[in-house]
Amino acid sequence: MKDLINITENKTDAFSRILAFYEPETDVILSGEEDIILSRWLHCDSLIRSRKYKTPDIIQMMVDKFSISKFTAEKDIAQTYALFGQVRVMSKQYVVTHAIEDIQIKIQKWESDKSLVHLIPKLYQELARFQALLPNEEKKKQLHTPNIFIGSLTVNNGKQETAKLPMTIEEAKEKWKQKKALRNKDDDYIDSEEVK
Repeated sequence: MKDLINITENKTDAFSRILAFYEPETDVILSGEEDIILSRWLHCDSLIRSRKYKTPDIIQMMVDKFSISKFTAEKDIAQTYALFGQVRVMSKQYVVTHAIEDIQIKIQKWESDKSLVHLIPKLYQELARFQALLPNEEKKKQLHTPNIFIGSLTVNNGKQETAKLPMTIEEAKEKWKQKKALRNKDDDYIDSEEVK
């Protein structure tokens, strides 16, 4: 039983290490076994994204290419979906870009088929519709994070200095304690600052 738990932990660890390998700013180096697993998942991902094969076909191709069992191939498909579903953030731009590529491929194929030439204008309409869905790159470039200053800057003889706050944090805490003591002492106490 302990051996089974260790095997399961190693498989989970391989998945988490491969996932961490894809994250930016990490220094994960994959072991030889993890590299082999990743190459299987990459091949599986390419078969899935080609949209040419059904799941049983992909399983058989994985079994033939990597000499693995049918069950390992099935798990590889599930792990591929899990890994690349997390790695590739499914953004609008990602999905729309793939749809545009599919339409462009259809246009190229249909231009050579005389029986489908009359449908090409409809494909161009679809292409224009999907291109309009793409986010505008110019707007993205114009957006920027504003600088936030706590306190204002003053310039004295060419030097920038932070303006003095009306009171220090310790003074503010002391003032709060005094007001709280007055409130607790007298129920009829009304803070003049609260009335304003």
